[in-house]
Order: sequence, then C-alpha cells, then structure tokens
Amino acid sequence: MWRIETLELMPATLDFTSSGQGYRQVTKVISDGVELINAVELVDWAADETQFLVCEACGIEGCEPGNWVSLRRSGSLVLILPSLDYVWAERDEDKTVYAPPWYLRKRGVAYFDQSTYENLRSQHSDFPAFEQIRHLNMREATLVFHWDAPAQVLGSPPVVELRHDLIAGSSEGDSDEHLKRLTDLMNQQYKDESAAILRPLSPDDHPLSIYLNAAEFIEWKPLTFDAARYQLMIDSKFVMEK
Repeated sequence: MWRIETLELMPATLDFTSSGQGYRQVTKVISDGVELINAVELVDWAADETQFLVCEACGIEGCEPGNWVSLRRSGSLVLILPSLDYVWAERDEDKTVYAPPWYLRKRGVAYFDQSTYENLRSQHSDFPAFEQIRHLNMREATLVFHWDAPAQVLGSPPVVELRHDLIAGSSEGDSDEHLKRLTDLMNQQYKDESAAILRPLSPDDHPLSIYLNAAEFIEWKPLTFDAARYQLMIDSKFVMEK
C-alpha cells in the first residue's frame, strides 16, 4: 500500500476550446509531485466508480480510457482502489477502459488518514463528507490484500494462484498449512460484501511471516493467528476484520 502523507490543492485552467467549451477553471490534487486528480470539480463523487484524471480536451468522464478508481473508507482511513469494473472485468476492452491511474499501477493502493481528508475538504466544498464515502467491504479489502502481496506471489487479482516456487518457508509451523488457510480465507472473503475494518496491528496480535525467494529475499507478514482463527494482514500494519 502507498501511504499519502500530504495533499495539496492547486488551481489550474483546462483548455476545452477544441471541444467548443472554452476555458475551465479547475482544482488539482497533488501529493509529493504526483497529480492524483486533475479536476476536482469534474469528479463524479456520488458514483461507486469514478475517473480521477479526466480528458483535458473536454472534461467529459469516460472520453479517454483509464484513470478509474473506487474511493472507500474504513475506520479512520480513506482508500483509493482500482475500479472494481476493472478488477472483475471479463473483457479485455473493459480492462483497458477502466484501468487505474498510473500511480496506482506503480505504487499500489493509496490511503490516507481521515484528518488529512477533512483538511482537504475544508478547502474545497466539492469533496463529500467523510461519512458519505462508501464503506470498504470484505471483498474489496481482500482485493487490497491481494494487490499488496509482494512479487505477485498470489497471482493477478482477483484469481488466487499461489506461486509455490517463491515460497522458502515460514517463521513458525508449516508454511504450506498457513498458505492453504490464507488461500481458503481469500476465496471465502472474495464472496463477502459485509463491511470491513482495517485496524492497526496491536501488541496482542501474533503475526506470521512467510519467506519469499524472489528477485530478493522477502519477509512477508500476511497473517495473524491467535490459536482460534487466522486473519489477513495488509502491509504488515492493518488487520482485516468485520
């Protein structure tokens, strides 16, 4: 996952004269030099899936392919996910049309704190209230976990195809058994649309490490186990639960 620390609003002018609309004053959202949104005023904030980077020749959503996202909240976090129409698309054409922005493809799912979002919203009224952002569900949280896995060890979302050739062992117990539980849990949660909470890892949690022999040796912490149940853990920081 990609943690966004700062968000900055920047006024801009888009030239729509080629489409007969003249010039349009808009607001961009920038984070450490990365343009996340190129026209806050043109984002369809009420939709489940929306385009964060719209066509700069006309401003019409969907005119250009790609740059679609799903905005979700969980606990005190706001997350920018790839569009679900992209993830579960059956046609290659839809994979192109609803592809995520380049920054999600390069850095993974982005997230930031509610306080950061509230500060952004206080500067621009077009942003919806935090409570109006759709709540993350278990299916989507499992997608975040899948997307975040290193070295594509779980295959391409949403199909779970474990790369056994990369597995070098685990911090304790039988790595095959842990990974079987992980795979079963993912397949189960990919069918679950109940609300999901991503809570910070606590001292009472017991993380399990899986060691990967990829281009480099990787210690991956995908699970916690408390002798009663397994839970998926995202980015070694957040435990996924209902």
